Amino acid sequence: SARPLQDSLFDAEGRFRSDRHRHLVVKSGTMNFVIEHIGKAGERAGHLELKSKVFPTPFPLLRTKGGAIPNLTRETLEYLNLPETALLIPYQYHATQTDILQQYKKGLGNFIGLPTSATVLSVEDPGEESRTGYHGNKNISVWNNCNREVIDVRRFLKFVSAAKPDLVLALCDGDTPPDATKKRVNKAVKKSLEFLDTCLELKAEYPRLAESAWIGGVQGGLDSAARQYSATETAKRPVQGFLVDGFHRNGPTTETLCWQTIQTTFTETTGLLP
Repeated sequence: SARPLQDSLFDAEGRFRSDRHRHLVVKSGTMNFVIEHIGKAGERAGHLELKSKVFPTPFPLLRTKGGAIPNLTRETLEYLNLPETALLIPYQYHATQTDILQQYKKGLGNFIGLPTSATVLSVEDPGEESRTGYHGNKNISVWNNCNREVIDVRRFLKFVSAAKPDLVLALCDGDTPPDATKKRVNKAVKKSLEFLDTCLELKAEYPRLAESAWIGGVQGGLDSAARQYSATETAKRPVQGFLVDGFHRNGPTTETLCWQTIQTTFTETTGLLP
């Protein structure tokens, strides 16, 4: 955890006590996180090594709904002179494109016109308010405009195998807005863990999935007990990172989210993660 590391390797300002610890590497399969600084609250900064690319942390993700403007988008990114770029691609906008990507064979990054950028696949678009409801025991619903797609783990994995993202959020149920009932919160936690386990179990059927780094979604809404259980159980799985999910419905309303309403639950949750 961050706190023991801070006590043993860092001074009071979060700097490394010794140059031999200057690059402390947290290795996890296809993705490595090199820690360079730990803050007073245990927050860690450094750089993320994803495939052959290096990203200083924290770094922005460039969100795209359907792709890129040919030539213009690449030229704009080159003009910004960024060392590397990472795209956030929401699955909900591409859920019906599995067959196309299987025939294309070059992955979603190439398909949308940005082949040199790292690709991060999320389930939903954090920039658009998520619709609530319409979930089954073995699936969730995602929306592209007014079109609803019912997604289970096997359908999701077929897409991931064809899309070839560098980093992927495992299928999860984050539909736990602040007014969610305890039953809804517990169901989201249970389903997300089951989805994650199934994703990890079925990776052997899709050899391409081993080339992607995987993130586990930690659920629980504002329920501290549910959050602690989700964090503890998700941390037991062989994932390369975590998303603390389900505090809001995404979209513009997140700008008005009050930190004090989630602070206790959030800090308790992150304290249980590696």
